[in-house]
Amino acid sequence: MDMFSGLLRILVFIGGLSFIGSGFQILTDPNCASVSWGGYRVVTATCFANTAEGGIPAWFGGTISIIGGLLMLYYSIKGRRR
Repeated sequence: MDMFSGLLRILVFIGGLSFIGSGFQILTDPNCASVSWGGYRVVTATCFANTAEGGIPAWFGGTISIIGGLLMLYYSIKGRRR
């Protein structure tokens, strides 16, 4: 494994933890009825108290965020080995 590959795995691992934390934050927030994702370099999730304002329901957004984070953790640890 070269240095770039190792650094990339570390960054993906940290990103995966961030997605998991964001997902749990969305799911445990009682005032979050819907979620909208956005951002250019940094992905942000914005919670809305009204279901009509956000793009998707909060339960779905939180679940997708956790699943995405778990996939990132898996590929950063197991990944493609040569």
